[in-house]
Amino acid sequence: MKGVTDCRVSTGLISHPKKLKLQRRLGKQAVWSLIALWSFAASNRPDGSLTGMTAEDIAIAADWDGDADAFVSVLVDLRLIDGEPGQLSIHDWAENNPWAAGSSKRSESAKVAALIKHHGKDGARMLVASEAHAGRTAEEDENTALRMPVASEAHATSVNPQCPVSVSVSISASDSIFHPPTSSEPSAVGEREELPPANAVAPSQAERRIEDQRPLTISAAAGGPKQYATAAAPRGTRLPTAWKLDTQLITEAKRARTEAGLAPLTDVELRAEGAKFRDHWHAAAGAKGVKLDWLATWRNWIRNARPAMPFTGAPPVAASAQMAITADDEDPT
Repeated sequence: MKGVTDCRVSTGLISHPKKLKLQRRLGKQAVWSLIALWSFAASNRPDGSLTGMTAEDIAIAADWDGDADAFVSVLVDLRLIDGEPGQLSIHDWAENNPWAAGSSKRSESAKVAALIKHHGKDGARMLVASEAHAGRTAEEDENTALRMPVASEAHATSVNPQCPVSVSVSISASDSIFHPPTSSEPSAVGEREELPPANAVAPSQAERRIEDQRPLTISAAAGGPKQYATAAAPRGTRLPTAWKLDTQLITEAKRARTEAGLAPLTDVELRAEGAKFRDHWHAAAGAKGVKLDWLATWRNWIRNARPAMPFTGAPPVAASAQMAITADDEDPT
């Protein structure tokens, strides 16, 4: 896909147990083919989904020359890809490659913004509507038209036609994104919803995106001015100052290492990793110390942790050899 020119590969891949097992079962070529599959996904399947692809399709995408079924079977067994045949996806793709995973939404938002810039909101909405309508079949248009009168009749019976409250809608020039309230939110008394005509075509996703970029202010005679709330994007947070390693985090850490096929850590090692995790993220400056999901960050941290080497108490070999050489060189007299 245009705009996605790379994908993330962890520096820990070289020594990762899954990579080592893949190499032992299918050879070094399989490791390259795995990286080639990730590159293919970043460019052509940015959401990480391989749905609709056969084992042969996946082997071709991964530049794998061997048996396609055996290659896919090993990837599934090692949990490098998940799912059933025909509905496979790359394991933890969105978590490990968030930039590639979000490329489709960024591309769609950029197209909508470009249309609005060159044609205005009304012109952009008309262009998208005509394009969406051109892609519909006559049967889909007929079904949409048949459904509309039923909805209109049901709405007419639920609204008092004598209601004196007036509703005015104003559109500002701002490009802020506003969303109308959901059906679960109570509406102002007397507000009446304007329904499309019976032969209207249901709006496409792009049309709704343009509509959502129109800030709406509704003024009702009884309720006063009312403004739709903005849809806030998810925002990360810093690691809480009082963060500490509790039972839940220890359980998650053990499960993460087991699922990844890694050697378990002792309780002492887990406590040491917890202390390093806390100090590292408390000391991180600026945006580097902000995360959306601290539990997922902890699981990634613990997957990369290495068990401590056992301490034998013996001096290093090099030091022992040097001591022996020194002793031999001494004058015995």
